[in-house]
Amino acid sequence: MKVTSKKTGTYAVRLSVNATAREVGQALEGAKISFAQNMGLKPDPKKSVSQIAFEQMGIKDLDPLVSRSAVDALVPLAIDKAHIVPAYMPKPEYSESLVRNKPFSFTLNVALKQPYELNSYDPVSLSVPPFTFDEGSVDRQIKVMKERDKDFKATEEERKNVRDALYAQAQDAYERELLSMVSMQLSLRFEGKIPDDVFLAMREAIVANMRLDAQHAGVRFEDIVRNSGGEQQFNVMVMLQARQMLAQSYALEAIYRHEKLSLTDEDLERACLEMNPGIDPKISRMYLEQTGRGFAMRETAERIKANRWALEHANLKELDLGTSEEPAAEKAPADKKEPTAEKAPADKKEPAAEKAPAAGKPAAKKASAPKKSAPKKQAE
Repeated sequence: MKVTSKKTGTYAVRLSVNATAREVGQALEGAKISFAQNMGLKPDPKKSVSQIAFEQMGIKDLDPLVSRSAVDALVPLAIDKAHIVPAYMPKPEYSESLVRNKPFSFTLNVALKQPYELNSYDPVSLSVPPFTFDEGSVDRQIKVMKERDKDFKATEEERKNVRDALYAQAQDAYERELLSMVSMQLSLRFEGKIPDDVFLAMREAIVANMRLDAQHAGVRFEDIVRNSGGEQQFNVMVMLQARQMLAQSYALEAIYRHEKLSLTDEDLERACLEMNPGIDPKISRMYLEQTGRGFAMRETAERIKANRWALEHANLKELDLGTSEEPAAEKAPADKKEPTAEKAPADKKEPAAEKAPAAGKPAAKKASAPKKSAPKKQAE
């Protein structure tokens, strides 16, 4: 792949991309696999995806159906090749259709990610609930295991194994709660105006993920909107969520730069687990790098590292659960406004959301967090 870059603004470049016939073929094959997964086609190791699609759906030629997805798959490869970090994934522009066994050319207008700063880099101070573990969960889990397997014996060793596993899960959940609280407080220190196109792209991604979740759950997206209080209330909710997610991301990236942190292989594999839970992080990393999503992996790793660093250096004060005191957090300055986005024109149409291949779907939500250094705490 050949990529040439031309600067079109302070934080904008235009990429001219020429993909080889081999890269086009690989993109088409990857798009076929994603199509088969999304359509729920039954795999057969003895047959190609095209054969399976013909037998199960009567489709004679898959290439035209997946060509747009194949073009989208070439976009991150071009971005990674250019060694840039986009504020969001750009849409490809091209005049001729993508055809197998032929080179393919397209252009990308890329909005580069802007560096933002915080109004303070002092350690975060928080009042947090103490870690607790429900011992009763061990008996409940053993009961479930007995119901599933009548021959199951709840020996002392087995009971210890169950407790250790549940305890580790509880610790992981507690750490995630603390990480979330810390990143939330850091977002209050974010300074800067979020560009309109960045805000709209994040909004689009949130809605696309909600539609995908609704589809997997067998729920109509329209019902979700109605249950949220209607379209207007739903749009407000998504707007606030997009703003908060962007502010937290920018805040953590600012911490990473300010503290001059660096990534290790362990950090990258931790990010891979976050992006693709349940998949061997080494395999996931190889996939992300081969598909041009190495920059997304590195971004995720940087934010995770900054979040954990901020937690490790935070001043945490444990609450006494016997009192009615509510968890306290830093107060934002009185004249500090929430990060805002430029208002989009009323007639501006949102771009269509992309779908990532199932095997490399970056929207991972849960993963086992590795051990961390204990954050500083003060007993109240």
